[in-house]
Amino acid sequence: MSMWYSPRQITFTTPQVIFLVQNLTQLREGQWPADPSASRHIGPDIKTQPSNKAPFETPCQFAAEIESRLERCGRDGIITINHLCYGQSEESLSAYFKCNVSRSIDNVLEYCTGWARKRTPYWHWKKVNVYRKGIQELKA
Repeated sequence: MSMWYSPRQITFTTPQVIFLVQNLTQLREGQWPADPSASRHIGPDIKTQPSNKAPFETPCQFAAEIESRLERCGRDGIITINHLCYGQSEESLSAYFKCNVSRSIDNVLEYCTGWARKRTPYWHWKKVNVYRKGIQELKA
């Protein structure tokens, strides 16, 4: 079972990006996934703060941001959505796309959490990242 995060906790770490992709359909609909460990009842002693935003605004903004990050990844982004959001197995995706799906998903998650993603296209980042990993494996 995956972790649950509130909107204030999201800083686009790898587990948080996985959480957002897994709940992408619900976020698109303007609903934040419910905390499975929280009770549904708000007692009289619990005060809620008024907000200047509509309740659907924050989930829609996170959906747009994660979709934007995934779109920059092209085919690998589609693979990641199909695996994490729609539950397709890595084996079926590997057969369809004829590539190492596990590596593609890992690359997308690393790119979506990275600080250089805005100024570096995915294809360039991937090329440099593969080179960097190869150098590290040679040193080990």
